[in-house]
Amino acid sequence: MATMQTARRSTSQVQLRRRPPAAGLIDTTIPVLRLVKSPKMAPRKPRGWKRFGSFDSASVRMVAGLLLVSIPTSILLGFLMSRWNTQALIDQVQIRSEVAAESASDRTSLWM
Repeated sequence: MATMQTARRSTSQVQLRRRPPAAGLIDTTIPVLRLVKSPKMAPRKPRGWKRFGSFDSASVRMVAGLLLVSIPTSILLGFLMSRWNTQALIDQVQIRSEVAAESASDRTSLWM
């Protein structure tokens, strides 16, 4: 019962749609709206053929900037990774050679 009363209260505040205005009644005190057209402009003169005219856009400049940053960075990282891998490889070879030398000395001591 309480929900029905709250529902009635909430719908009592809703505004109902009104009928459309009657046709034919024109208020003469309101000024008439007129359509104003923009003046015709002279066509733009061609500036001549530019070979790199499309490089004026912001997106192309952004791509060029990203390439100028990313290519040297990737080259630098490539050199650093190569140097790190080379050092890791040298360390692994050194450890393997030490293990091989120890196992050979153990075998020779067992043989004698």
